[in-house]
Amino acid sequence: MPACRATAALHAIHAQLRTRTAAVHAALDARFRDGLLGPGRYAAYLLGMHRTVTAFESTPAPPTAPDTPARSGLLQADLDALGLAPLAPAPLAFASAAHWHGAHYVIEGSALGAGMLLATLRGHALPLAFLQSHGHPGARWRAVLAGLECFSDTEVPALCEGALSMFAVAEDSFARADRRL
Repeated sequence: MPACRATAALHAIHAQLRTRTAAVHAALDARFRDGLLGPGRYAAYLLGMHRTVTAFESTPAPPTAPDTPARSGLLQADLDALGLAPLAPAPLAFASAAHWHGAHYVIEGSALGAGMLLATLRGHALPLAFLQSHGHPGARWRAVLAGLECFSDTEVPALCEGALSMFAVAEDSFARADRRL
């Protein structure tokens, strides 16, 4: 990983990642466009997120990885409170550090949406341990964006592949959750 870009070029790689993942990101967001209060929607969200996050957390991080909070335990606690067993694990492997960081971009980016979802669920009798923790990305998200800019232009395809593979695990996980409920 080369030295990070100068401030003038900051967020160039983030812009490329957003562009290259826009379609799959939009498709995933569409699953929850009506929120999580419909029949089984919150349960499906928790099941899908648990499988997605567990896949990411179960894969070794490269030496370049920042400290990343464990979230699968919070998801498991919310599933337990609803009396739900988790889905079968998802296979996931990273071919390079850039691949891992692309997937990490998706996991941390999901915290932005989690914050919006949390706001819609407050006041409802639901277990919210995961969303209350995950839905406040702040410094973590800024660190992810800054870290992306430490990759070279030749590593952008691997970053995008990592992000797309994480989105694919998420989409598959939410589809499995929907079929189960």
